[in-house]
Amino acid sequence: MPTAQALDRCGLLPQLLAVQEDALARFHRFLRGTGKSMPVRASGHRPVVGHFAGIIIDPNQVDFEDPALAEVGPAGEAFLVSQQAVEAILTRRAIDLGVEIRRGVEVSGSADSPNSISPESIPRSPAARRWWR
Repeated sequence: MPTAQALDRCGLLPQLLAVQEDALARFHRFLRGTGKSMPVRASGHRPVVGHFAGIIIDPNQVDFEDPALAEVGPAGEAFLVSQQAVEAILTRRAIDLGVEIRRGVEVSGSADSPNSISPESIPRSPAARRWWR
């Protein structure tokens, strides 16, 4: 949830939830194709409350009365979003803000001023470094 909370503070929670809804819709279509449906727990909680590295967290093992969980706000609804989707959301946000994205380079230093930080970078591969300098 800390990632979802951070994205919520940046105004990106709606994008996160939209990706999750799409993933859940695809999952439901898959289940219908197998003749099965999403299980519902007697406790009233959804059958999945989150995951750690793809390992599903059983809601029966979660203390929903814990104050730390009660304070997560709407970000607590974002529980099933892939790392690739998070990267795509962050990439779109960076591009919208005018950030130049360089992939395959190593940050070797930075220069900062009161209003910005400018990374210094070099390519990771030795072959690319020859033409970079």
